[in-house]
Amino acid sequence: MTINGHALIAESIWICLDLIKHMVAFSRDLFPSVSYAYALTPTYPTGTIGFLICSLDEVSGFPCPLIHVIGVCVAFVEAKIVYFLSIY
Repeated sequence: MTINGHALIAESIWICLDLIKHMVAFSRDLFPSVSYAYALTPTYPTGTIGFLICSLDEVSGFPCPLIHVIGVCVAFVEAKIVYFLSIY
């Protein structure tokens, strides 16, 4: 993420969808590029934790990571699905 980007925890989509919708709408008033992402976290009640990712750059390219620290990225471009698998 560049200096123009911000990320924050945005709750689980399974139990806080209305709150997430409100956060995304509010963030779009402040940032031209806003996306929601989640990570699988077995210790959380729903098994997921969400993130709101915002950028001042209009073309942020959030679905495609700039740096792969550890892992493999498999993108299903036609279905617009991106899957990240970390290998340790």
